[in-house]
Amino acid sequence: MTKRQEAALLTRQNILDAMRKLLNEKSADSINIEDITTAANVAKGTFYTYFKRKEDAISAIAMEQYNIVRSESLNTASSAYSG
Repeated sequence: MTKRQEAALLTRQNILDAMRKLLNEKSADSINIEDITTAANVAKGTFYTYFKRKEDAISAIAMEQYNIVRSESLNTASSAYSG
């Protein structure tokens, strides 16, 4: 992975981290793009490079959480059968 790709992944994750923090503070309906970009310290255009709308960022967060739960579930299931 190139440095540019790594930087892009970090920027995307920074936006998601900011969104996650905002979701802990207030409802999704009350969050706007400016709130997200301010919290992530990025330009609005940068947000739109990674997401078309705030709901896409919320979906990405939900998918991350799903993948964590799925992975833990599979690890638990495989260790239950190997014992």
